[in-house]
Amino acid sequence: MTAAFENMPLPTALATLEANYQLTFSYDAQLLASKKVSTTFSELPLEKALFELLKNTDLTFEILEGNYILLQPSTHSGSEIATFYCGQVIDDLTERPLEFATVFLPQQ
Repeated sequence: MTAAFENMPLPTALATLEANYQLTFSYDAQLLASKKVSTTFSELPLEKALFELLKNTDLTFEILEGNYILLQPSTHSGSEIATFYCGQVIDDLTERPLEFATVFLPQQ
């Protein structure tokens, strides 16, 4: 992966990576709204490139199935750690997305 970003809004940088490398990022838009990145990397594997891109932010990433990448806060206050997922819940009978569905995963 090769890219160069200079004082670029993080969502714009992510959109560039999505377009150039067939990636899909999932994140809370408010979380990234004020973040800008300045970095250059050349011929790095995906994971190293993402570390480089996010190194001066308070974000971390998780590479999910396929080319889906989840971005989330890397620092948390208190003992609770929030993990956010983005997706759809599909009704088994109608095979249509359920509107306003919420998924709860109990702590392990």
